Order: sequence, then structure tokens, then C-alpha cells
Amino acid sequence: MDIRIPKRAIIGGSFDPVHLGHLHLIHSIYESTGISRITLIPAFINNFKQDAKPAAPAHRRCEMLHLALTAYPALYPDDCALRLDVDEREIRRGGVSYTVDTVEALRKEDKMEDGERLGLVIGDDLIAGLDRWHRFSELATQVVFLICRRLPKKPALPLPRQACAIYIDNPVHEDSSSMVRRKAASGADVSGLSAYLPGEVARYVLEHRLYGA
Repeated sequence: MDIRIPKRAIIGGSFDPVHLGHLHLIHSIYESTGISRITLIPAFINNFKQDAKPAAPAHRRCEMLHLALTAYPALYPDDCALRLDVDEREIRRGGVSYTVDTVEALRKEDKMEDGERLGLVIGDDLIAGLDRWHRFSELATQVVFLICRRLPKKPALPLPRQACAIYIDNPVHEDSSSMVRRKAASGADVSGLSAYLPGEVARYVLEHRLYGA
């Protein structure tokens, strides 16, 4: 299949909190594909981690995302043609949101033509269960999966037959969100958290005493 590079990509997740690894992933996607717009969509409840309630309230996670995107141009000044934004619709919706519903709404708002696809960023650790996603057969016709590396080696499992994908050769980071929460709980200061977070986000975590800070 001849895969056209999407004009827009979306990245969903808890962002609890957003960290430097997330920002480097954005850079890797832009560098690899030239996609001109990337939208971050924080989940109210992560469908893949329904038993793990986010540690920070939804509005705090959104505010940290906005701070991180404000910091992005200084970290990656060559990405000046990239448009970044935050879409809070899943937060407003509450509960568990299904990716296919969000994708359909965005495609309608963007007035995308039949056959035009959004880029959907996922980790390669999700490939094994991809065909069990809610209404997957419909989702697969509406997106190009932009598959980032989460595993040390590329998974041997093939993609479901309906899916088309572009693999992103990004560095593999440890789970920095968990690391930040542990560091904050142990009393790390701004300099300690800034190894994982943009400075603005590190200060926000401490100011609002998130994660036991």
C-alpha cells in the first residue's frame, strides 16, 4: 500500500506528567515524517490502564501539557514549521474514551475527504492487541499508525491486515512519568526534576505539590 504522510497526527495518553521523553518523541515524529501538526489528547481515564487512576487531576495534567508545548520551541528551534496543540475533548467527555470516536470527530472537524487519514501515534507494545481495539476495522480505515519504539527490539508480530503504518525510529526511554512521580514524592527540587521535565513543568509540579512534592 502506498502510504501518504498525514497532515496531522494525534498522540493520546495520561501525560501524568508530560515529560522530556514525550517532547523528544514529537521531535522524532516531525523529523521522520515532516507532519505539520501534532495534537496531544490527554485521556480522562487511560483505556489501557483503567485500574490505575491518574495521580494528578485532569486540569493539572492539561495545564502541564500547555506549559510543555510553550517550552518546546526553545528545546527544538529547528521545528519552527511544526504546529503543536492540546485537545481536551476526552477530559471534558469524562470516563473512558475510545480512539475511534475521537478520530471520527477530528476528521469531521477537519473536513477530511474519504481516504484521507489522520496519523495516530502508538507504542509498539500495543501491536499485539491492536485488532481488539473498539471498532478496530473502522479505525484502521481512518488512520495511519505512527508506531514509536517502546520495546528494545522491533516486535516480531505483524500488524493486523487492515492497518497501514509508519515506524518511527525514536530513542527508547524508561517510563519517565513514573520516575518523576517517585522523584517528586522523595522531595526532589526543580533541578532534580528538570532531568525529566521542562523547567516550567518542574516548577508547576512543586508549586502545586503534585505527586507528593
